[in-house]
Amino acid sequence: MANKANALSLIVKQLQNIALSISDELVPFSLQTTPRPNIVFDLPNLGTRTGISINPDDVVSVDGVLTYQDELILLFIPDHGFYIDKVIAGEREGNKFHIATCRTLQDMKAKKRYDRYQVTNNQDGVFVVHGKIGNEYVQEEVGLKVCKNCLRHLNYQGYDSGKKSKSQIYHGFDIAEYFKEYGQRLSLKKQHKPKDVGQGGAGYAADWEEISQRLRQQANWCCQKCHANLTNHKNLLHVHHIDGVKQNNRLSNLKVLCILCHSQEPSHGHMRVRDDQIRVIKGCRP
Repeated sequence: MANKANALSLIVKQLQNIALSISDELVPFSLQTTPRPNIVFDLPNLGTRTGISINPDDVVSVDGVLTYQDELILLFIPDHGFYIDKVIAGEREGNKFHIATCRTLQDMKAKKRYDRYQVTNNQDGVFVVHGKIGNEYVQEEVGLKVCKNCLRHLNYQGYDSGKKSKSQIYHGFDIAEYFKEYGQRLSLKKQHKPKDVGQGGAGYAADWEEISQRLRQQANWCCQKCHANLTNHKNLLHVHHIDGVKQNNRLSNLKVLCILCHSQEPSHGHMRVRDDQIRVIKGCRP
């Protein structure tokens, strides 16, 4: 490091000599560096009327309601296009905000238009929206209404069961009341949250092939349900996850089954077994 500094200093002196040969006036120059100031950026506030932009995959449905980092949230679209003037004037309802994984949100996700939404947990019902009036872009704070499909999805206050007038529930929807009721439910849900058994992971564990091989060997290549001996047909012997979580490889959650017995387990109707495989398995049963 010292050699590099000396070399750099020598180069600077050479440049100074060249400059002096051209002019005897030099601007003061120093190799000393000024420490870069620590810049602190204010993080976006989830509770503002503007909301924040996040990865749509971070929005999690808990019993149908929308959450972000275990907190209740709302989703809304700020862009109101060319009818922003009517929304500001109260002549037209703006884009609805969402509280649940309703069919509208599912449709938007399927159309890859989910990124249009902002996330907030502000409860006053006022949102920052924007649009275009003539050739000018404008931004304004306006009140938005709840999505009717969300009310239907949650059957909020009996919305879809006819206990109360749909219009009454829709126009009387109170965000703070919703947050209070469903926030309590979410809190109870978190208190009784099931232990992590790998349900958040995708696919099988990295060592699944090794686990499967070992368990089938320990079972002497026999189905633990019908007892078919598949020593000569090892490809027809599987290891089944009882709870359906493919990364929960606790021994209590695993069962060695032939493909026929495996296909008969709950939620395994998709598993197809060929006639010739069935004949082989039945022929290997005691």
